[in-house]
Amino acid sequence: MTFRAESFLKDFLKDEIGRNIAIQSLNQCTLLMWSAFEVLASDLFVRLINMRPQLASTLIRNENTKNLYRQKDITQSLANYDYDVSGHMGDILIEQARLDSLPTIKDVYRVLLGSGSSGLLTILDRKEFWYLYKARNVIVHRASIVDEQFRCDTGVTIQVGNKFRVTADEFDKFLVMVAEAGVAMTMAASNAVV
Repeated sequence: MTFRAESFLKDFLKDEIGRNIAIQSLNQCTLLMWSAFEVLASDLFVRLINMRPQLASTLIRNENTKNLYRQKDITQSLANYDYDVSGHMGDILIEQARLDSLPTIKDVYRVLLGSGSSGLLTILDRKEFWYLYKARNVIVHRASIVDEQFRCDTGVTIQVGNKFRVTADEFDKFLVMVAEAGVAMTMAASNAVV
């Protein structure tokens, strides 16, 4: 049975349509992987702030995050919760600034977790994590078509106008790296609650 499946896959990948399907699948799985990380970062953020609402003032006052959370905008969100923010401060803040970019995630977690974020930030500071973030952007916003900005941001040598393709090896590395970041983020957030 294994031999038949392996033979079928080899034949499938020899065909141009099969190769294109495999390339698109890896790109889409990479996009989903980034999305899962983004959701984890956002959900942990909301939970952490809901449990320790005093952390909101840290974000509002810090130079790196104060522009994300403006007091005027927060005041407008209070009506959504009938002015009862107990247990909802994280929900209010996430409405003000989504955690949908690597720089924002790094800034927010650096401020929230302080020295407890060092392990997480070590992972997020890897050039491979930046590459994953930028790969996600080119897949979503440019239909995988490489532009000069992507080349500058990542250092890839793919010609402008060509399709970006995540390789199986890159995907494996991304998967391990995102799993490590997820564990580090979860552990750091858990320690901050205690």
